[in-house]
Amino acid sequence: MNEAPNSRGDKPQDDARAQMEIFAKSQGLLMVPEFQFEHVVYLLTESVLSSDGLSYSYQKCANFMHLRTRQDLGLTVVITPKWMMLCALTNPYVVSPSGLPAYLDGYAFTGLVNLQNVEKQWPQTADSVELQIGVLEAFEKSTKTEIAVSGLAAI
Repeated sequence: MNEAPNSRGDKPQDDARAQMEIFAKSQGLLMVPEFQFEHVVYLLTESVLSSDGLSYSYQKCANFMHLRTRQDLGLTVVITPKWMMLCALTNPYVVSPSGLPAYLDGYAFTGLVNLQNVEKQWPQTADSVELQIGVLEAFEKSTKTEIAVSGLAAI
């Protein structure tokens, strides 16, 4: 179901995303516009490169993402000397024929993506092609969340 664009031509989910980015900035956080998955970035300074400072930085990001109320959410945390990024994982990108799920690993969010190919089982073997999933499709499946602006009111 396609949602109608607003007066600027944006879809409602684009408005919600734009409001989330504005709210993140007001909290001293950052959302990368090109990353169309739920994430938050905190820029680190020398003053927070201690155990207390890193704990504060993580808690600030976790509060923004409402992690305390989302117990079913997976999380990838990437930390460099300059920034910390938290990314939500919600689903496996593929499930093997034996029922085992495969999730993106933390390296995927830094650009090194390792995806599994899954062999098809009967009756899907008629075309004898392995199930291959692309990088963007894996991100879409693994990080799909509904960003609700109504959640901002809870903060």
